[in-house]
Amino acid sequence: GQYLAPLVGPAPQQFYRLGRDVGAGQFHLFASAGANGTLTPSGLLTNSGLQSQTFTAVASNNYAVSKWYLDGAPIQTGGSTLTVSNIADEHTLVATFVPSNDLAVTVFAFRPGGPTLIFETNSYQIEIENKGLNQLTGILMTNTLPATVSFLSASTSQGTIANLGSSVIASIGSLKPGDLATVNISFVPFAEGSTTDIVQVACSQFEPDLANNTAI
Repeated sequence: GQYLAPLVGPAPQQFYRLGRDVGAGQFHLFASAGANGTLTPSGLLTNSGLQSQTFTAVASNNYAVSKWYLDGAPIQTGGSTLTVSNIADEHTLVATFVPSNDLAVTVFAFRPGGPTLIFETNSYQIEIENKGLNQLTGILMTNTLPATVSFLSASTSQGTIANLGSSVIASIGSLKPGDLATVNISFVPFAEGSTTDIVQVACSQFEPDLANNTAI
């Protein structure tokens, strides 16, 4: 808030102590829900000073409540309700949601010593992560190699891996929530120009969001 304190009186210097009657005040709280869920109540709320406000988050089908953020800082993980107590200032509240099953893949290229050169060994790493809340099983990775490269070798941190024609296929097995598996692939390019490498992952469980199941 903004306070005005008129300085009156003959003294060259005067000192004031400003006090705020928080209990008699009114404070705004803006509450919103992230994608794939709802929050009640939501929007711009007016709260009396030193009072409390309880919020209820409801996730969409195949999603769950992830984190609650108050003024940008995480204050609770999971849970369908949250209470903001002793409100004495303005706040923002956000509830976020996460898929119950969520498999993600990322590709990291390595170019030691400079650019990729033809007829020289190059390598890259693939990371496969369970970002959901449940254990995932039957995880399969397929890496379609460009036609302008020759496969050299591949390894995986778990499961089995094989080169079948123009594809590298890895049977990862299962990953617990938060677990990560890595696949390393080496190759030699034999033609100049741009190449496109496509990696896809899948699991035995239904995933509501497949956007992060492919890396290019």
